[in-house]
Amino acid sequence: MGGNIISHSGFKQVGALSSTFANPAVALTVLTTVIIKQQFNQINQKIDDIDSKLNSVIGMMHAEKLAVLQTIDARIKTITQQENISSANIQELSHLANEAQIIFRQYSILLKQFDQSKLLKTKGLNDAAKIAYMLKNVQNSDLMMDFKMAYFADSLSWLVRLTIITSLVKTGTDSKTIEERIDTFKREYE
Repeated sequence: MGGNIISHSGFKQVGALSSTFANPAVALTVLTTVIIKQQFNQINQKIDDIDSKLNSVIGMMHAEKLAVLQTIDARIKTITQQENISSANIQELSHLANEAQIIFRQYSILLKQFDQSKLLKTKGLNDAAKIAYMLKNVQNSDLMMDFKMAYFADSLSWLVRLTIITSLVKTGTDSKTIEERIDTFKREYE
């Protein structure tokens, strides 16, 4: 009477997967990992969206500055083609030279702030390949755009100031005023 086994109901096969999910701590860890991964993916997407929008804003800023420089260039050509250059034209040229100089200084600041170490990284088996890699980095960088804009702005500033001096000569302005302008030009651009 005591201790007899009447019957055995058999063994039940327990799979590794079902035993893993039977443990609530493992299920919670897997769920947490999936949720965190989804959140990181959402954050990365938002960062990519912000980066894209910032690049768009930067592009608009470059376009605005380029439009100002192109307008300055067009005004120089229009004014210098005139037979008689008025004092109002010379005032306008002075204003244009200052605008070009402001843009030049803005891009000069950007150039000074640019981290050039990224451009100096090299890849390749030989010197030619390394140089080609560096040149490609330079061509595709913000540095090149900033350099071109600074150069264009500075060139226009020089051109406007020379145009003013030429206009003063054309209008018969006294030589002392012209000499002062030439001396100022030399000091600014030496």
